[in-house]
Amino acid sequence: MDVYQHWSGVRDKHKNLVIGLGNFDGMHIGHQELISQLVCLAQEVKCTPAVMTFDPHPLAVLRPDECPPILLTKESKRRIIAKLGAQVLITIPFSQGFACMTPEEFAVKILHQELGVKGVVVGYNYTFGYMGRGTAALMKKMSNFLGFQIVIIPPVKVQGLTVSSTLIRGLLESGEVKKAAKYLGFYPFVEGTVVEEKRGGDLFCPIVSLKIDSEILVPAVGVYLARVF
Repeated sequence: MDVYQHWSGVRDKHKNLVIGLGNFDGMHIGHQELISQLVCLAQEVKCTPAVMTFDPHPLAVLRPDECPPILLTKESKRRIIAKLGAQVLITIPFSQGFACMTPEEFAVKILHQELGVKGVVVGYNYTFGYMGRGTAALMKKMSNFLGFQIVIIPPVKVQGLTVSSTLIRGLLESGEVKKAAKYLGFYPFVEGTVVEEKRGGDLFCPIVSLKIDSEILVPAVGVYLARVF
């Protein structure tokens, strides 16, 4: 998978893109469905499937006090996106300047003029542009005169609940790891650097301590069955 930190230059190598838009925090089954539909559309119209997301999380720039902990590291997110079949990942550095771009500017200047997209895939609740004024419905309307196809993914539900990163965070903060896995599509995991390793000790088993990024959400304090790599 080709990874870019900006949209500039992407079109030089990838002239026919179908692009999935979103924050993709957690890469839960809703995100997986979106990328699956993205890959299907790209195959149908003979284009390259691409994903565009942001770093850092927009709330970290706009309202830092309200920014939630993230569910995956950037590296983990990239691996999952690539595994799902995306061939291009564009990670936009989110800034106050970028946040001031209107929805129309984003669609016309970036998607149409800079990237020349042939198709766009978004979730039903996707927002974009200044103060989130752009919606999936507006993107659909703009696709009519900008000349690209659009697919809007409806809510993905499990046992009657709409899958979302917010729901998953709540479950992890409550220690309900097994239940969170139903919405993630995989068991939650954390990654970090080993800072201490003990053999034996009071627990009579090997102990490994990890240094984990402070932005990553760790499940509630407790004892969990885990697989270690």
